[in-house]
Amino acid sequence: MARIFISYARDDGSELADEFADELRKHHYVFRDQDNIPGGAKWETVLNSEVKNANVIVLLVTPASLRSNWIFKEFDAANKKGKLIIPVRVDDTPLLPYLGDRQAIQLRDGNIRSAAADINMAISQLGGGGRSTRSRLLLPFVLIVVILAAGVFLIARGSTNNTPSGNVDGLNNSFVSTSTEFIPTITLAPSETPQPSNSPLPTKTTTPTSTFTNTPIPPTTTPTSPPVPLLFGENFDNNSLSQGIKASGQWVFVQDGANVVYQLLDNSQSGQLKFGDENWQNYALEFDIRVTNLTAFTSNDDRVFARVRVLDDDLRQITLAVDFKNESILLYKNEGEFYSATTQIGSSPIALIIGDYKWLKIRIEIKDQTMRVALDGLPRINVDIGTKITNGAIQIQSPNAFVQFDNIKVLPIN
Repeated sequence: MARIFISYARDDGSELADEFADELRKHHYVFRDQDNIPGGAKWETVLNSEVKNANVIVLLVTPASLRSNWIFKEFDAANKKGKLIIPVRVDDTPLLPYLGDRQAIQLRDGNIRSAAADINMAISQLGGGGRSTRSRLLLPFVLIVVILAAGVFLIARGSTNNTPSGNVDGLNNSFVSTSTEFIPTITLAPSETPQPSNSPLPTKTTTPTSTFTNTPIPPTTTPTSPPVPLLFGENFDNNSLSQGIKASGQWVFVQDGANVVYQLLDNSQSGQLKFGDENWQNYALEFDIRVTNLTAFTSNDDRVFARVRVLDDDLRQITLAVDFKNESILLYKNEGEFYSATTQIGSSPIALIIGDYKWLKIRIEIKDQTMRVALDGLPRINVDIGTKITNGAIQIQSPNAFVQFDNIKVLPIN
């Protein structure tokens, strides 16, 4: 029996979650928030605890789930703990980008019973029924180790029980055993066959003045692929900017332990970092970002912008906006001459742990007409940008002094 947590968006998944809970409870323990949170309990605490205790997460993929930050938070917590996550795709709803290559169970025409049977089969096959998948995979290896250990013990015991009780050849130190106890037989390869017990042992002659010459053996090296050359890199560790980067606004270098990071001096104005070549076409932009005080943000300065394929005095571009207040990322394009021509082309919820001063790694890949965005290694956006802008430089904009940057890289994509 598995312990199942049903993750769903209330706007359009509440009724489905209720039906799935009723069907799955025939074989498993099922947690659904509206059924299992008692009055007066802190619901966020209960949800976190139930995700931690569950070994299976059934995630209902409905249109509203695509916009739900809570859905992602539950997924993120379960994914980090290695839980079995089973997406259930309702009709033709597209899969959430961060689900990656997980195979989804399809719900067609509201056939809950059939979809629940598929969930039960997945739990049975993938190891979600009480033990983690990892422990199931390790079990055969543990059994092999136990069997080998038992064999070694029996061999050692047999050797110990055949203590010499016969004559001792003082020259050879070889024993003649008179025991009739069974001794296990081990078959060795010809090169490993031991000498008979009555053959003389080799004589080791040592001379104090002997000189030995050691011939070094060259180490064996495995050819490795050369690292991918960077188009641009900046980690601020030298307390100075690379020649290829242009900064506007008042920035400062801040010591962070043994590391150095970059941030605005104050909140009087936003600041920009611009770098790269306007002839760049296909590339990946990576950078680390950290917010040190979210409560100090206002509605006018709650976003960090990362712009790629920037052309014509920063007006034509593809823009990723990281919205800290609303915990989301948004993707825009602007192919005109004014900012009013901006069009939103993608979005995804995010979960930020601001209070822990958590660094967030952002990766933006742009290749031909496709753009992918990943946060901390998890894919969030994969969209056809449908733009006439085929090349351009890069710009990062910071809203205030409570945002820090580090490890900026630009890598080519073939």
